[in-house]
Amino acid sequence: MKKFTIILFLTCSLMSNVFAEPFGYLICSLSVNTSNQQVFAIDVFNGATQLLTKTEELWTSYDGVSAPPFIGNPCVIQDGVGNNIDLLSFDGTKTILNTDGDGESTDPCFSFDGLKIAYIQKDVSVSNEDVLHIMNYDGSGNTIVYTTPLWDVNIERPVFSPDGSTLAFAMDDMYWDSRDIYHVSVNGGVPEEFTELPADAMHPAYSPDGKKLAFIAPDAGSHYRLFIANADGSNPQQITSTGAAYYPAYSPDSKYIAICSDNEISIIDLSNNQIIKNFPLDYDTYYGLTWCLGAQKSGGTLTKAKIKEKAVALKIENMLPTVVPDFGYIQIDNTIFKLDDKNLWSDKKGKKYFYKDKINKVTAKITVKNKKDKFSAKKLQLVEGTDYRLNTNVTVVVNFGDKTLVETIQFDKKGKYKVTK
Repeated sequence: MKKFTIILFLTCSLMSNVFAEPFGYLICSLSVNTSNQQVFAIDVFNGATQLLTKTEELWTSYDGVSAPPFIGNPCVIQDGVGNNIDLLSFDGTKTILNTDGDGESTDPCFSFDGLKIAYIQKDVSVSNEDVLHIMNYDGSGNTIVYTTPLWDVNIERPVFSPDGSTLAFAMDDMYWDSRDIYHVSVNGGVPEEFTELPADAMHPAYSPDGKKLAFIAPDAGSHYRLFIANADGSNPQQITSTGAAYYPAYSPDSKYIAICSDNEISIIDLSNNQIIKNFPLDYDTYYGLTWCLGAQKSGGTLTKAKIKEKAVALKIENMLPTVVPDFGYIQIDNTIFKLDDKNLWSDKKGKKYFYKDKINKVTAKITVKNKKDKFSAKKLQLVEGTDYRLNTNVTVVVNFGDKTLVETIQFDKKGKYKVTK
């Protein structure tokens, strides 16, 4: 077993305004013709694409892709040719989840922590009901959340809220030719409509910080544009006014959003609603888009955390990256720290990895030694005014390249956390 230590020195006053470059991977499902439908990953940093899988059968499609934003490998997709759902890794391997039911299983989606999958079972009887399901990521524990009560009422594109308590989805009433976005508890019940959203809204997407709900809807000219509302559906605002908009996907830090738009995927900076990147595509039809870090969930363990004077210190065991990190990402509740410039990483004979950003005064060092894997981060500036000493749940995400740790912890009254042995 090797030991490694990572020490971060972040001296900026507010990290949320320091880094302007989005990173991670966009996973897109589209068809290039009627006989070749593909799922591929786009590296947001340089636009490089990687084919993950494709169909060879005529008139089949991977109708829906999803991934936990902080992990993303594997992602989840529809089987394409049957009723199963596939877990698809970046190396092209698949794990098949058998849904064991009548009707086609479509629109699968991961919960934000990667532990649950929701999907729709289409047209399960002669009455054409749609059934909304939730199951564990390994296919166990399958339960029904909601069944449409009327003929020709379809459920489309369910998404989990970041806290995992609810599902939002579009419900399409083909008889009345109307579509609206609803939400329902993961424990079941009667769905409630987001009544302040414009008519014919669809493709809902929650921001990972839990503050916003993105969706698409037709504008006055009946062209589908991107809209963003508060998470409860209030105060919807139109974001785009030109070009098509489909399948909005938030970046893991909630600062950017990607959309499928005409012959490209566009990334929008939400600080000013301006398009900052375009990835041209040759396609016939889009079937889904999601944004993730593209990392494996590691076996690492957060052993200690301490809050002092609006800074945090972390210690993690067993999280050694397999290669020099392409990027780094640390999230404490809603505060984000990124080591997102690949050009600033360097290594010294595989024993020391360095990250130096002289402009923003951010440095990191990974030292590899014998015995145990350890990670430490110190002096991370938290959002001013936030109190973490109230025994409330705090999400901690640590990512370095191909490894990601996701933990939910509670600080004690002294601002400390220590794993129970």
